[in-house]
Amino acid sequence: MANYAGFGLELAMKRLLKDPLGHFLLLGLGLFVVFAWVSENEPSGDDGVIEVDREALLAYIQYHAQAFSPEAAAAHFDALSDEELERLVDAHVREEALYREALALGMDKTDHVIKHRL
Repeated sequence: MANYAGFGLELAMKRLLKDPLGHFLLLGLGLFVVFAWVSENEPSGDDGVIEVDREALLAYIQYHAQAFSPEAAAAHFDALSDEELERLVDAHVREEALYREALALGMDKTDHVIKHRL
C-alpha cells in the first residue's frame, strides 16, 4: 500500500512538471524563495524604530520654540518635569511617525504643501 501511495505522488509530480501551469508555479515559488532570501540578508536602513535621544529632543525643542540657541534649549530641557518630558517624547515620536508615513505615501512628491514643509 505504501508503494502505491509513493507511485501516485511520483505520477502527480511528473504531470506537474510537464504542465505549463506547473512550470509557472515552480518558477513563481523559486522567485519567491530567492526574493525572501535576498531581502532577509539585506540590511535595512529603517526598521521602523524611532530612536529618541537627548540630541533629537533638543532639536525638536529648538524647532518648535523657533529659538535656535542650543544653550537655551538645553536649559529648557533640563528644567522639564518627568510628565513634561514624557509629553515631549510622545509629541516627537508622533511627529516623526507622521513624517515617515508621509514619505512612505510619496506625499513629498505629490503634495505641494507637504513638499514645501519637508
